[in-house]
Amino acid sequence: VGIDKGYLAYLNLVELRRLLQSRPGDALSGVDEVENRRDELLRDVEDNVSKLHSAFGVEKNTSGEVTIVEKVLSRTLSLPKGRMLLSRVVDEGILPHPSACHLLPVAVKVI
Repeated sequence: VGIDKGYLAYLNLVELRRLLQSRPGDALSGVDEVENRRDELLRDVEDNVSKLHSAFGVEKNTSGEVTIVEKVLSRTLSLPKGRMLLSRVVDEGILPHPSACHLLPVAVKVI
C-alpha cells in the first residue's frame, strides 16, 4: 500500500513539475490568478512529497532534521517495485536533495 501511494505521489509530482514549468496560459487572466494557481500547485507538491517520504520511511521533525525509519525503507526496498520507485525518483530528481542525501546511504545498507 505504501509503495502504491509512493508511486501515485511520484506520478503526481512529475505532472506538477510540468505544470509549474509551463506558461500560465490564456485561461488565467490576471496576475493574482496566476499566483493563486502557483500557490495551489506548490501545496500539492508539499502533500505529494510527504506521501513519497512516507513510502521510504523519511521523517522530518519540526526543526527540519531528516531521519530514516529503516524498517519502512527495508520493507519498501524488499520489493522490485519499491526499488524501481527509488531509482526513478532519484534519477528524475523528484526526491528533494536533502532527503536523498539521508536516504541513499541507508538504502545502500538495506539492499
